Amino acid sequence: MRDLGYVEGKNLVVEYRWTERKVERIEPFIDELIRLTVAVIVGAGQPVLFALHRKTEAVPVVMTNSEDPVRAGFAVSLARPGGNITGLTGISPELAGKRVDLLRDTLPGLQRIALLWHRTSGVEQLKSAQSAAKVRTTRVIQ
Repeated sequence: MRDLGYVEGKNLVVEYRWTERKVERIEPFIDELIRLTVAVIVGAGQPVLFALHRKTEAVPVVMTNSEDPVRAGFAVSLARPGGNITGLTGISPELAGKRVDLLRDTLPGLQRIALLWHRTSGVEQLKSAQSAAKVRTTRVIQ
């Protein structure tokens, strides 16, 4: 930011808020930031992003961690998110299949891929990876 001419305390103010994993703190913090008329809000994690999605359409939001922003309704698509929320995700379901493809391209003789996942999350990623691996070559460890 400094290279672009922004200096905290001079022409830039950064407001930090930590929920300390207490969900009840999220919405009051968002309300406070909106009252401060911040230029942008950076949010991490599904509970924070769901609250931001509900609370504001005017303030730009940059997500730093979302399991699947399209499925969650934060974005219309990864290519064109629409709305006021944009940012990064590394856990989008279609990426699981792409990772399997990358493994195959990197290791042409690869015949088995083991996927280790938790049964309460990542179901779409698992389906994408299984589809890309043609199920018969994929062993799932639960």
